[in-house]
Amino acid sequence: MNFLESGYDVVAFDNFYNSSPKAIERVKEITGKDFAFYEADMLDKEALRKIFKEHPDISATIHFAGLKAVESPWQSRFFTTMTIFSEP
Repeated sequence: MNFLESGYDVVAFDNFYNSSPKAIERVKEITGKDFAFYEADMLDKEALRKIFKEHPDISATIHFAGLKAVESPWQSRFFTTMTIFSEP
């Protein structure tokens, strides 16, 4: 929320593995600001290419949250979310 309130153009994405689209709406309500949002997984290269193609002015990326669920000592899955933004 601080990036939005500081005037940055925020582009965010999340796969909603352990969250809800309601969280995105709440951020928009609380800040009174809109931002680009994509439902996508960080491991989906084509989705990331699309986001960066649609927002060529992205100058920095920040990884805000991640979830690692280990199924057994020999196998694991990695789920993650990322928010990307450009300068104000």
